Amino acid sequence: MRLHALLVLCFLFSLSLVAQTPQLIKQEFARGRTMQVQGNLGELGVGKKAGSEAAFVRQLVPHTFNKKANETLDVTRSQWDDQGIKHTKVGQYINGMRVEGAEVVVHSDSAGSVFYMNGMLAHTDNVAVDATITAEEAVANVLKKHNITTHDMVVEPELTYVAGADGHAFLAYKMTIVYHDGERLQEDEMFADATGANRFLRHPQMCSALSRAIYEANPRGNDYILIRGEGDAPIADTYANAVYDNLGTTYDYFSSTFGRDSYDNNGGVMQAIVHQGDASWSSSSNVMICGDGDGTNWGNFCESLDVIAHEIGHGVTDHESDLVYANESGAMNEAYSDIFGVSATIYTSGVNSDTWLIGEEVITPNVPGDALRYMNNPTQDGQSYDYYPERYTGTADNGGVHLNSGIMNLAFYLLSQGGTHPRGKTSTVVSGIGNARAQQIFYRAQTAGYITANSTFADMRAASIRAAEDLYGTGTAASVADAWTAVGVGTGDDGNNNGGDCAEGTLDAFNTDDYYTITGSGTITIEMTGDAGTDFDMELQRRRAGTSTWRRADRSQGNTSDETITHTLSSRYEYQLRVYRYSGSGDYTICLK
Repeated sequence: MRLHALLVLCFLFSLSLVAQTPQLIKQEFARGRTMQVQGNLGELGVGKKAGSEAAFVRQLVPHTFNKKANETLDVTRSQWDDQGIKHTKVGQYINGMRVEGAEVVVHSDSAGSVFYMNGMLAHTDNVAVDATITAEEAVANVLKKHNITTHDMVVEPELTYVAGADGHAFLAYKMTIVYHDGERLQEDEMFADATGANRFLRHPQMCSALSRAIYEANPRGNDYILIRGEGDAPIADTYANAVYDNLGTTYDYFSSTFGRDSYDNNGGVMQAIVHQGDASWSSSSNVMICGDGDGTNWGNFCESLDVIAHEIGHGVTDHESDLVYANESGAMNEAYSDIFGVSATIYTSGVNSDTWLIGEEVITPNVPGDALRYMNNPTQDGQSYDYYPERYTGTADNGGVHLNSGIMNLAFYLLSQGGTHPRGKTSTVVSGIGNARAQQIFYRAQTAGYITANSTFADMRAASIRAAEDLYGTGTAASVADAWTAVGVGTGDDGNNNGGDCAEGTLDAFNTDDYYTITGSGTITIEMTGDAGTDFDMELQRRRAGTSTWRRADRSQGNTSDETITHTLSSRYEYQLRVYRYSGSGDYTICLK
């Protein structure tokens, strides 16, 4: 028997999720949290005016919109893909300004039926509508907060709204600053609360393939001179020629594999600056940095094709999901670039013993067999993580963007080649589907909008399963599910409760009910434990298949935070569990036995 959590909405939908073993999957559509939900979600209607998706999302949001702040939803982008599916991004706005990091993507078929939604909308209660400090004061606050002594302002401060780490929107001054942090050159989008409150966000724009700088950058002054343009003959600078050739190969890889026209899919010039820094991608200026190695610890960084493809891959991600380069979304951002990097080498050389090594030509060039990262065995580098429950949760490395990329890297490797977790962390055996299909699935998860800026590994699991179903059907999607289960994403102990026999939740003023669907037959026991001081209750509901009315089948309504329901399921009915609070607020855990 299986428990599947349903979303918190004014009305309920049935879910269709890929799973081979009993598991519990919690899916929510509530403000302040990323979500993904699929099923028969409703109808947009054929022939309705453009932008009807925004109205569709609005009616499903379980909390009142903030009229004082003039909160609205508007379509930001809509496109049809070659599968006949329409993907529409709906952005959240306050006083006409976009709430950065807050959007929902609506996926519908040619008849206007919505079958999948994902994304996040921010809380807007108590949001400020006017700035109380100046832009100059905000800049000073940012410099003090991040201990920046010297800097260049790339983009001047301007007011915007942004979704904070707690899921609440706040009015902020947004600016882009280039500075040196003592180890490397950094380029960051900075957000400072426009009311002077101690609220800051940092979105790194310099996406680096390397975890540390090992040499001094050698800039050629404040201006850069074009030394070789498209179609120009080779020049005396052999390193520049190698970068030029690798950029061409990378372009051919994306074009041949995905039909993509450059990193932005619009013929954008693939630019690189040689003899400076290490290897990185500037998201704000769409320029790649290619530094020189010392010949001992590092070779010339961009003479390696997988490094070039990795960095251009950051540009692809910038123009698709725009994954924030921090924490779990940042680790996914890094893993996507690693996946593009190895896939570009497979495009040119096929699969060999070095295929799954990242930067093997760059790191310690005189030492054979080592690499910067190992996709088939991430912990081999001595610092990466490959199992979600053991992931890095500190603040270094932008919240572990490189350290935790191994989780998704290993999931991709297992999906492509098949096998089990290299350290035996799980016993799941993954049936490999080959690199050609695996990369198409992960690419579609981005380009179809199934993940958004603040998506988590749990979101990526759902997105890649959905993409696999679109492209190749449920059999391939089952392999995708197994790949994520093998690395601990979707097993019930991953911290996001996406799979397994138990789930966790929080009920407060913003989230007053959680729903779970239950399938199977026989006698079940559902046990609930919660925070002391909160009176949680449960109600098991049922309906006959094909009908719309839910009726109570059983309930547990004690005066404490602990509840238990034991019930025998009948195959004549569909079942769902409602979890709600009588008083108080707090966290709970439910387990199916």
